Amino acid sequence: MRFFIITGRRHIGKTTFLLEIIEDLKDSFSIGGVLTLGDEKKAFVNLQNRAKCDYYIENSPIKERIGDYVISEKAIKFAEQAIKTAVNSKLIIIDEFGRLERDKKGLYNATNQLIESIRDKKGKILIMIVQIDVVDKAKNLLNIHPEKTWVLKKKSNKKLIQDSVKKELKR
Repeated sequence: MRFFIITGRRHIGKTTFLLEIIEDLKDSFSIGGVLTLGDEKKAFVNLQNRAKCDYYIENSPIKERIGDYVISEKAIKFAEQAIKTAVNSKLIIIDEFGRLERDKKGLYNATNQLIESIRDKKGKILIMIVQIDVVDKAKNLLNIHPEKTWVLKKKSNKKLIQDSVKKELKR
């Protein structure tokens, strides 16, 4: 497995950055995994089939609370399923490993199981969005060593980093 991290402070545009990369690579790779759409959208997206699931689903018990977000049990199960089925994809994306996962909550178990199942598989590529204050903890918890870590900054040239990501993935 080849492994990469994309990180940066909150609201810097990590998911948007990743969406642009996915759009450019969708014809070159089978893509699986999960995106987390925060802010106004508050939903998970399964990257294999583009299905969406809102974080909060009425009549579903609440599984997690973090900041302004309330995530129902059904939403967590949806995201976990997206991660589990991603094992069949060449390019696997997990957005994002954050404070919940740092505390072994949220999508931690599904992420850890996925990594263990693909760790020794050649041809698999894993990109994780990791909150900047959790990068070292994620590496230790998941026993992962990224080939590269890209840090998005407000003043950084995102196009240059996107080109670098795409070049790495295609080699």
